[in-house]
Amino acid sequence: MVLGTQVVAASDPKEEEDDEPFCACICFCEEEDEDGEGDADCTCFCFCEDDPEEEEEEEELIDPQDTLKESCSEKRECVTLKEKLDECNARVEGRSKTSETCTEEIIDFMHCVDHCVAKSLFTKLK
Repeated sequence: MVLGTQVVAASDPKEEEDDEPFCACICFCEEEDEDGEGDADCTCFCFCEDDPEEEEEEEELIDPQDTLKESCSEKRECVTLKEKLDECNARVEGRSKTSETCTEEIIDFMHCVDHCVAKSLFTKLK
């Protein structure tokens, strides 16, 4: 049987003059005995907002795979396949009715990039 919910502590960020983050705690209490005697068993949860100054200091994470994909797509063997893909896309977009797709070209280009990325991606992971 839940006796009640009580906000134990809270702070209003508008009223705070110091650099403390906003926090709120809430407790759920239950009786131990059915007859109402004994101590209440309480569980409390507290939630705090992150300090905005800390968020600014956090370094922006960069996915090493994205960086490698960019550099690999600029390699000579992949550039040739990208040019073939671009030519195919231009040809397909220039026609109103065509059954041609550029599936083979995009698969070849992506295979080239992925093969290049796979060579060094795992050395960059922490």
